[in-house]
Amino acid sequence: VLAKMTDSTSFRTEAAFKEWFLAQSDPQVQIRALHDWRRYQQSVVESLTDLVSLLASDQYTHADHFLLELLQNADDNEYPAGATPELKITLAADACIFACNEKGFSAENVYAICYAASSTKKRRKTSRTFIGEKGIGFKSIFAVAEAVEIHSGDYHFELRDKEFILPHVIAGECTAGSRVVVRFKKHLEGLAVTVSNRLKHLSAESRHFLLFLQQLERLSFVDRIEGTERTVQVIRDRETKRCLVQSDGATLQYHLESFPV
Repeated sequence: VLAKMTDSTSFRTEAAFKEWFLAQSDPQVQIRALHDWRRYQQSVVESLTDLVSLLASDQYTHADHFLLELLQNADDNEYPAGATPELKITLAADACIFACNEKGFSAENVYAICYAASSTKKRRKTSRTFIGEKGIGFKSIFAVAEAVEIHSGDYHFELRDKEFILPHVIAGECTAGSRVVVRFKKHLEGLAVTVSNRLKHLSAESRHFLLFLQQLERLSFVDRIEGTERTVQVIRDRETKRCLVQSDGATLQYHLESFPV
């Protein structure tokens, strides 16, 4: 079967390639094959990358919106039974790292991120769906990123600006959950400070918006620009509709009600 990949034109449709891709068991074989297939598609349709770039750039106008994009992705993730869903955001001068204890990327997730019109998550239009998805929404990150590294399980690959849908195999060890490294574009002066200010605002408001997320129960913010760390945790009792939010040594209790709109 691997011999088939020596000639990408042997796949006549996206569906045929996807079926073959999902049937493979080696993550590196999958990533390299996906790279070759997308490269072949670009050679046939020269406007493909331009289309993805246009769609991605139209997603959001704020340079720091990628924080919300990956925060929403973390809330949409699947988590192991008994785990406390958690996201840790670490900001450095040249990158922002998102570590999540989700189940990890599947072949479907990898395929979706490398496909302009695909998502493994069909979000309903509710308060939960205020951001993007593991498809075209994810590509909006390239408004600020020169490259994005993804480490999850045995999947270790990189997506690069101006390429978007071409995955590159990179080194990495088996990673529990997922770790996404957003490496900033060098020419965007002051970006780290802008993100730091936004992170400060998110951290200050997290005890409120964490209530309205569906799964995340713990958020950690590490800002190496400001030298600060903060963790916020919510404990939900869905039967009594009560929530306890713990941060900065204090505990707040909320009662939540939902009403039809």
